[in-house]
Amino acid sequence: PNDVTAEAGWLGYAGDARTGFIPSVDDADWFRFYARGSSSRVAVSPIDSQVDLQLTLYADDGVTPVGTSDAGGPGEAELITAVLSIGTYY
Repeated sequence: PNDVTAEAGWLGYAGDARTGFIPSVDDADWFRFYARGSSSRVAVSPIDSQVDLQLTLYADDGVTPVGTSDAGGPGEAELITAVLSIGTYY
């Protein structure tokens, strides 16, 4: 249901949390949220110690990357901290 930008799950305003399910290594889950023009933290955490996640934050066009994180290994969280202009992000 949220495998493409057009079906991105709504997180609401920055600060809300949601849970997604990654059933395979090539799965991508899309979420969108509204930033109020301040410093924001976007993070993902696996519940399985064997999962190695990658996180990319996109601008409101759903194409332009604002930041990416692939620093952690299996079982590690990924985090992006950025000052975001007012608007929707993916």
